[in-house]
Amino acid sequence: MKKKTWEYNTAEIMDARFSGGFQGAGGNSQSLAFMMAAVSRLPDGFKVLTDFTWSKETNLIKGHKAVIADYGCALGDGTAALQAAYPLSQVMGYDISPKAMEIAGKRWPHITFEVGDILNPKSHDIVFALHVLEHMQYPHEVAQGLLDTHKIVVVVVPFITDDTFVTHEGAVNTKDWLAKLPEPDFVDHYNTVRADLEADFGSNHICEGNALYVWVNGS
Repeated sequence: MKKKTWEYNTAEIMDARFSGGFQGAGGNSQSLAFMMAAVSRLPDGFKVLTDFTWSKETNLIKGHKAVIADYGCALGDGTAALQAAYPLSQVMGYDISPKAMEIAGKRWPHITFEVGDILNPKSHDIVFALHVLEHMQYPHEVAQGLLDTHKIVVVVVPFITDDTFVTHEGAVNTKDWLAKLPEPDFVDHYNTVRADLEADFGSNHICEGNALYVWVNGS
């Protein structure tokens, strides 16, 4: 019997993946594409992220100094894009793979990367979890854990239709687990083009639907 998607979600399996062909297959560009697409679609109403002003005296952008977590950050490409988007904030990258965190730390020494499990998240101002929850056995519990520990939660999962959100073996339908959570403050659907990680050296590409959900605690 084929493994369920969450059964692949172990540190040992992820270590082997990041030590192998993840970069050659286009995994880095996938991480970057997911993050840039999500950040570009965050609405202006979320002042913690977007209320920046330009200072003519210092030629610096001034804004809210948040601590932002990126869970499931892989080799850090999306995390680096997040730090570039919000330069006054402190961005932290987390992944269950020690190998990934070792590689990411060498590639992006100005960013803090730590081994961390989204099942037991640390408390920060904002959290991004891009294409992570669809790999969880109990995604609504994972999402609730993020809501309990962060002021703003940004989640992206694959999207096919309003009734079909399952894209991985055994994955829980997004519509089912989403119904167990508070209603998101913001929802957006869009497409990204990424490498097919199952193809040899990223020889094929996938146009993939995405669903973006944002919760703001206290809104």
